Amino acid sequence: MSIERLKQILQSFPRLRSGLVKGYAWMRYAATGLGRPPLELHAGARIVTPAAWASAAEPSGQLFFGYYDKSPWGPGDGAMVLHRSTSGSLEVEIQLYERSRAAILNLATSRAWTWQQGAMTQWLDGGRVIFNDVVNGMLCSRIVDTQGREEQVIPFPVQTLHPDGRGALSLNYRRLFRLRPEYGYAAEVRNFSPDQALEHDGIWQVDLASGRGDLLVSLAELMEAEPREGMSWEMTKVNHVIVSPTGRHCLFMHRWFGPRGKHSRLYVMNWDGSGRRILLDTGMISHYHWKDDRSVVVYGRDLRGKDGYLLLDVETGHGQPLSGGALDGFGDGHPSFGPGGEWLVTDSYPDREYMQYLVVHRPSRGDLQVVARMRHSPRYAGATRCDLHPRWSRGGNMLSVDSVCHGSRRSFIVDVSSMVAQEGHGETLCRRDS
Repeated sequence: MSIERLKQILQSFPRLRSGLVKGYAWMRYAATGLGRPPLELHAGARIVTPAAWASAAEPSGQLFFGYYDKSPWGPGDGAMVLHRSTSGSLEVEIQLYERSRAAILNLATSRAWTWQQGAMTQWLDGGRVIFNDVVNGMLCSRIVDTQGREEQVIPFPVQTLHPDGRGALSLNYRRLFRLRPEYGYAAEVRNFSPDQALEHDGIWQVDLASGRGDLLVSLAELMEAEPREGMSWEMTKVNHVIVSPTGRHCLFMHRWFGPRGKHSRLYVMNWDGSGRRILLDTGMISHYHWKDDRSVVVYGRDLRGKDGYLLLDVETGHGQPLSGGALDGFGDGHPSFGPGGEWLVTDSYPDREYMQYLVVHRPSRGDLQVVARMRHSPRYAGATRCDLHPRWSRGGNMLSVDSVCHGSRRSFIVDVSSMVAQEGHGETLCRRDS
């Protein structure tokens, strides 16, 4: 029997095909893991759990923070927030780890969360925390203090915050759930619909004091702007809105799914929605982050059709390969620059041996160091996968990552202070099972 004939047969029996694929994945996982530790750490790095960092008892359940574009650390890096999920619960706990009290405090619970992004939990000035939830049948965001006392309920979910803490940008997480479940919320609510009219769906600017939201840009406007062949009005969305360090600009992705597959393009606009323009429209945009108010690092496709890390100037639109493509061998990842814009961290998806790479890079000098390799598992796939999603501490000397290298979803703190302070480059690792 030919390979093509076998493929045709398997396509006719999707359950059999799925079972074979999963079986092969587990066999490969077992074979590549023989005699290999689940965690390999650079000799200059140190790793601890958040509980150990806070001198508290280790919690049970699955522990994680979420996306790479936000930091779990509060002001002064003395406290951090994480998400804890327990078996069978539809809610996730918002937990505070505070070093000064050597304690873990449960601030709140949320029904609006995903494994990829948690409840979009973020810090506000004054040590307050904002996160998404469902309240009285409405998709909202809630603000609590570090004692867990509720201060405000806002009738819009939050996507990203303005640096001054007075405003936020919001989008329709119900539409996201229909088109990409790992980024959207399953709960049926009254204020958002998965099939909302494109003229009334898009990106909202929200005043956190009053709770008022105004639609800055609609999906209809984006579909009508510079149309492309195969655009689907039914299968379009915006996602991954990120504000620049001073709050002057915003980045967002516009994506649609059509007969030729998915097409993504990257936009920039001012905070008030003015000056909107396309930065990159090559079809493949994956992850991005601000370096400063003018520069953006993007993993995407350049004008020559090559996928890799790019550095884009948002004012001129000019782009070039980051460090001559030094990071491209790791494939797609979640990049972000640390404080000051000198060092960049990114990660990788699992390789053929199910290892995820954590990498720091200094473009100005060419330094590139593999901080860790952490083993993934076929048990976590699709919407439940566990990307490392590295996040900088505010001081730029620690990284927060999520990993299943020890068999369950846990969060870790990696101290890279000695690595980002030293000169030269290398990829020396030591092996550790702890």
